[in-house]
Amino acid sequence: MSFSINKITLLESLLNSDDILSDNILILANPEVHWFNSNDLNEIISFLESLEIGKAYVITLELIFDLEDYNSNHPTIVLSKPFVITNESNPVLIKDLIVLSESLALASFQLKDKLDELKNDSRRPLILAKYKCFN
Repeated sequence: MSFSINKITLLESLLNSDDILSDNILILANPEVHWFNSNDLNEIISFLESLEIGKAYVITLELIFDLEDYNSNHPTIVLSKPFVITNESNPVLIKDLIVLSESLALASFQLKDKLDELKNDSRRPLILAKYKCFN
């Protein structure tokens, strides 16, 4: 298995059609979690640096508007398909993915008013990263 630090590697691209996982739903059982502000590059860098050297992780990202809503089991927005990261992943690529996915979600689900409401309260959406080592 090889990964590139120059592009996002989707988990599905690593699974060939003969793989038993290729037609199944991915469930991250007991994942690690990390919270960070939606597009803070320094927080993404810090997160990547916390990952174990030489290990690969599958990760999903969720957009959370309000922690209280999240704790009340309100729906969340998944920002991308599961993808693979290592401690050497390019943080700018991950930030760009988050920014683009967040913009698409806001437009697709007509959530710009919700974002404006947060900004009026000097708040920003949070990103919940759920990840698990797979090698």
